[in-house]
Amino acid sequence: MAVKGEASFYWHRPASAFTEKSVIPVVVSEARSATRGTRRKSGNLVLGSCRDWKNHKIFFQKLGGTCLCGEESPGTFVERHQDRNPATSQSIFESIIFVFVMHPFDVGDRCVVDGVQMVVEEMNILTTVFLRYDAEKIYYPNSILHTKPISNFRRSPDMGDGVDITIDVSTSVDDFNALKKAIQVYIESKPKHWNPNHTLMVCEIENGKDLKLTLCVQHTMNHQNFGEKSNRRSELVFELKKIFDRLGIKYHLLPQQVNVTHVNTSSNGGRSTQS
Repeated sequence: MAVKGEASFYWHRPASAFTEKSVIPVVVSEARSATRGTRRKSGNLVLGSCRDWKNHKIFFQKLGGTCLCGEESPGTFVERHQDRNPATSQSIFESIIFVFVMHPFDVGDRCVVDGVQMVVEEMNILTTVFLRYDAEKIYYPNSILHTKPISNFRRSPDMGDGVDITIDVSTSVDDFNALKKAIQVYIESKPKHWNPNHTLMVCEIENGKDLKLTLCVQHTMNHQNFGEKSNRRSELVFELKKIFDRLGIKYHLLPQQVNVTHVNTSSNGGRSTQS
């Protein structure tokens, strides 16, 4: 029997730091961070090009309040700090749209960007800081994130998981049915960990000797707390190993052809001959 699947050596933060936070403190913290970023860069930021000036101004006036610009209204702030550089204006305008309109994540969310799993460490007007699984900080311009697909684990519903299994093709139908029943009993005994709906699929027979199976399960949580998710999956894999031992299901290699070479060094003046 061989079991394999995704690596679970992902760095993860303690769950309590994020799962117990309330919405209001997070929103306030992010608004303050964004405000500080705007004030710090207010001398040279561009928030609208001359060509799109009226549209940009209407947009910021609709935002209302003083969350971006302190004492003055957003429209006045934009008008006072406009620039004649369209490229810079476009970049900054996209960044603000990304942070305040799209807003695909909050601080502490576990996301996947460009295939890399990371935790949102800090959000600013122009950049977002991520913390990778090995605690390396990665800075992304928000104008770039604006164009990328982003997976957000915290905002996802209960998520699925899978375990790939290889057993011997000679495994009997009775043993296979007993395996399915044992897996069902285990999953139903853990209602806080697993949804009872699961599937054990026979994928293919490979090389006439390998029976490829895939166990598809669904967690009762999303993968925001990746450490807990990995622990549950690890327990499931270990339980599969115990089930295989109990049922006597094994993985046997077929007989292999072996070529033996004999080396004779006692004749021909010490020269070796092969037979």
